[in-house]
Amino acid sequence: MALAAGALAWAGAATQSAGVSLPEMLGAGANCLPAALLFLALGALAFALAPRTSTGIAYGLVGVAFAREMAGALLEAPGWLLGLSPFHDVGLVPGEPFEATAAAIMLAIAALATPRRPLGLQATRPDRDLSHEAAASADRLPPATLVDRSRSQASPPGEPLLLSRREQGT
Repeated sequence: MALAAGALAWAGAATQSAGVSLPEMLGAGANCLPAALLFLALGALAFALAPRTSTGIAYGLVGVAFAREMAGALLEAPGWLLGLSPFHDVGLVPGEPFEATAAAIMLAIAALATPRRPLGLQATRPDRDLSHEAAASADRLPPATLVDRSRSQASPPGEPLLLSRREQGT
């Protein structure tokens, strides 16, 4: 997605003769990936540890980081406070050089935050196994009825037709 955004931005810039090369714009698109992967890993960790509240946690992390970046810039907050937001370390590529150190730190934190089995994400979770409930509800459904519509003019003679529940009157 990030590379597609870079390619489309290059196409738009090329139509206006902006003089930006495709590799530079692909780099600009890929520049956002470390921050995105960081928030993805933190959201996955939240899901592994607290599945019911993970959506709020994930959106809350992104919202707080974005608000800190925007409000901090407007209020002229100190550099160390602005540096706590991952959005602050996304370079303005291609206008500025790629910030490899910040990207490496974000990717390392994302790798550490990615949930593993011991952290609570199991292959099968007994509290979320719905297969027994689906089987129980299937047993309560009335069976479909096969009827012979050989006298019907809508189907060839002797061909059985499976009726829906609406046609069965149930």
